[in-house]
Amino acid sequence: MDTYLMRIFVSSFAIILLIMFLLWEMSANRRKKEMQERDEEMSDLMHDIKAPLNSIKGFAGGMLDNTISEKDRGKYLEIIESEAERVAKMAEDFAVYKKLDSARLVKESVCVYDLICEIILSFEKAITDKGIEIKGLDVIEASDEKSLEVMGDRHLLHRAFYNLILNAVQYTPQDGEIELSIESDYKTVCVSLSNTGEMNEEELEKIFARNYRSDNAKSKNGTGLGLSIVKKIVKLHKGEVQAFSKKGKITIEATLPEK
Repeated sequence: MDTYLMRIFVSSFAIILLIMFLLWEMSANRRKKEMQERDEEMSDLMHDIKAPLNSIKGFAGGMLDNTISEKDRGKYLEIIESEAERVAKMAEDFAVYKKLDSARLVKESVCVYDLICEIILSFEKAITDKGIEIKGLDVIEASDEKSLEVMGDRHLLHRAFYNLILNAVQYTPQDGEIELSIESDYKTVCVSLSNTGEMNEEELEKIFARNYRSDNAKSKNGTGLGLSIVKKIVKLHKGEVQAFSKKGKITIEATLPEK
């Protein structure tokens, strides 16, 4: 009997040790993967920052050694300022992207219609300068606004919709149009934003990936994190986001639960 019990004890102990080893190995692999992802993210950031920093260094050096003439300095100072703003935007987007990994939502009732109107107003100059026509918001009746509320983190939702509208304004051509719709089925609120342009299936599959930039985006110095931040924020709110392109328009839809 004692021998039988000893065998059970030894077998149980061996199983416990095996489980502990497997858990440790899983944890070690997870930490290794997290470190690899962190290293890749930092490497991508350093790679992206290198180009504007080289521009700043080159133009500043040209002014210091008088390679750039006095009359041309104003133009190159504007380029330096633009590149500095680009670096700052990259750093800001990267910080936001990383913070979302451990973000805690501070939920409150948020009217999506009011939030989007507020954001569009902040883009008024850029929209006017490009001759962009905004369609859709004027058809939402005041009586519908109550049904367009969600329980969410206002600050993060503002960031998500700001990024969506910024992306649309940046990549809509001169005299193009942006069309918005906000609909509710009393379970979810769906925000649809379409702008003039086209993307192929391969680009659409990658549009929310970290650091993905289409050829058009690269020409406009995008950071490659704007839409991936949108996706993270929507996912934090238990929502869904998707993109599709047809008939000369790119559409992004974000669906959020009302409660």
